[in-house]
Amino acid sequence: MGDVFPRVRAAVPGATLDIAGKGAESLGAMAKGEGVRVVGYVPRLETAMMSATVFIAPHRFAAGVQTKVIQALASGTPVVTTPVVRSGLEPIPEGVIRVAEDAESLAAHAVELIRDPSSATALGARGREWARARFTWEAALEAFESSGDAAESASPAERLATAGV
Repeated sequence: MGDVFPRVRAAVPGATLDIAGKGAESLGAMAKGEGVRVVGYVPRLETAMMSATVFIAPHRFAAGVQTKVIQALASGTPVVTTPVVRSGLEPIPEGVIRVAEDAESLAAHAVELIRDPSSATALGARGREWARARFTWEAALEAFESSGDAAESASPAERLATAGV
């Protein structure tokens, strides 16, 4: 946040960074600066995301699926993120999110999307289509059932190892 947004703001002086979500108020000094607004808790996070021009997830470290990124995608908000976040979304096709490894490149992608609303809209639409097709109850049930098939064919030792015993 501290490395990316100042670069965006330098290129697009009117840009704002809205920090929404429970606990956002506790960010303290990290959430201060020109154009930074701490919104805090919002009853429906997807409503806040739908009003955003771009969602930036600059995580250098992450584990598993990044739920907020999926929410942004499902909301139709274009996403700019890092390879570590992308890996938690795999398999994800090219052209659904923008990926960059450093603050300068993350900011460059965000600035490009801010300055080119048609590209931002197209990226957001591809993200929404992918997220809404991939993250459904049916898809989750299918994945769960297929993991059960693998577990049923495993030996008792393999099942215990998988369970962490």
